[in-house]
Amino acid sequence: MARAIHGFTAYLDPRNHDRVREHSAQFVNERIDKLTATAVAETVARGREAIAARIDELDREWDIDRALMANFAIVGSLTFWLGRRKDKRWMWLFGAQQLFLLLHSTVGWCPPVPLFRRLGFRTAKEIVAERQQLARRLMR
Repeated sequence: MARAIHGFTAYLDPRNHDRVREHSAQFVNERIDKLTATAVAETVARGREAIAARIDELDREWDIDRALMANFAIVGSLTFWLGRRKDKRWMWLFGAQQLFLLLHSTVGWCPPVPLFRRLGFRTAKEIVAERQQLARRLMR
């Protein structure tokens, strides 16, 4: 369960656990929560049109799972091609990627996750939580 930071309380419901957040460093989660809370406050201060525009942006934002899958597809294809065409040792990296995919699907963590989190990729639940906060403000 995340602490409330500047009113951002997306994870107060214990049923709303998020495996990526649970496996991310606390300071990374806090930084993402603070950036989200700041974005919400600034958007609300700019008015209804800004809120609607931000909701549209959130609908297009890539969550960490989507970014990881794109990464695995690109790097996996490259390492598979290199393994088949250049040097079979590349297949070890391809195999490691397959294990990372399995690990992420079962545990919610794999070695690239900390890097992607530090780059600012959010979970789908974090994006939905911001969207819901803004939608509630829009309904007022």
